[in-house]
Amino acid sequence: MKKIISKLRSKSLFIYGTGKAAVSFHELAKLHDFEIDGFIETTPNRKCFLDLPLFSCEEFAAKENCLIVVASMFYREIEREISKKNICAEILFYIDYIHNNDCFVPCDEQNIEIKKIKTFLADNKSADVLENIIEYRNTLDRRLLEQIFSPNQYFPDEIKELIDYSNFYDIGAFNGDTIEAVSKNNVSCKKLLAFEPDIENFRKIDSGKQYDFQLTLINKAVGNEDGLIGFNSTNSGYSSSIQSSLCENKVQVVKLDTFVNEKNYPTCLKVDVEGHDLQVLKGAYEVIKRYRPNLMVSIYHNPIHLYQIPSWIKENFPDYQIFVRHHRDSPYETICYAIS
Repeated sequence: MKKIISKLRSKSLFIYGTGKAAVSFHELAKLHDFEIDGFIETTPNRKCFLDLPLFSCEEFAAKENCLIVVASMFYREIEREISKKNICAEILFYIDYIHNNDCFVPCDEQNIEIKKIKTFLADNKSADVLENIIEYRNTLDRRLLEQIFSPNQYFPDEIKELIDYSNFYDIGAFNGDTIEAVSKNNVSCKKLLAFEPDIENFRKIDSGKQYDFQLTLINKAVGNEDGLIGFNSTNSGYSSSIQSSLCENKVQVVKLDTFVNEKNYPTCLKVDVEGHDLQVLKGAYEVIKRYRPNLMVSIYHNPIHLYQIPSWIKENFPDYQIFVRHHRDSPYETICYAIS
């Protein structure tokens, strides 16, 4: 924790970006008591942001001995723009989590928990993934994430042969991207049940397309209860998520322990529900105990999920093998593969 905070205090510090990630990093600065000297945009139409100066690339180019934290999903484009403008500054990269960004910088407790789960991981590559993600959060050096990138999310070569995809539950189907991936990755799938509560995303899934497996689409959320639950639907389709019961927009939610029966039980559960993944698992406890499906669970929406979800699986189902793979050059798309 001291490593990155000391570095951020060592030079004049500027944030490239003015979106959600930039606001999140500004909050981290207040939490950890380091100063931000201003913001940068490629072509700003204002002079200030969050009561701090806002510079264009041209205006910033004359500055020296600075740190720039790129805080944006468009980090590749920004990196090219910085290079094109010949800006001389050390570049760091911050991309926020959907939940709980106060825990982005690892504390002693998180480091202890990470050490615990490394004792039961199924291979050395999984340990390398965890180490690099934690070190990225300690340094904001994106190269650490590039080093652990694995292709073929949900179908990694060294794990795919261990997974029974025949009855596949896609929890958080988004726009049907995983459905397409199942079709293209040459796995033996007979039935696929896809759950997606966001109606706009649900409409984007091609229900008329013919696959080699039976496809069932279900416009519901999955969680640790049955009934109605608050739901925030975003304009982009990304990051739509379950909210508190006070949220006016409601969707139907089902618990797998009450939904699943002898005729439709899963052999494989993929869970990617924008930070509520652990609730899905808790609502599927009896299903996992009885039918022992393989699990592919997102552990990147909340920084503590990196250890919390693998630990929960191992504590409740100790004979499962736990693998971890990272499928992007940003902090997103870290998957826990639990093999029965």
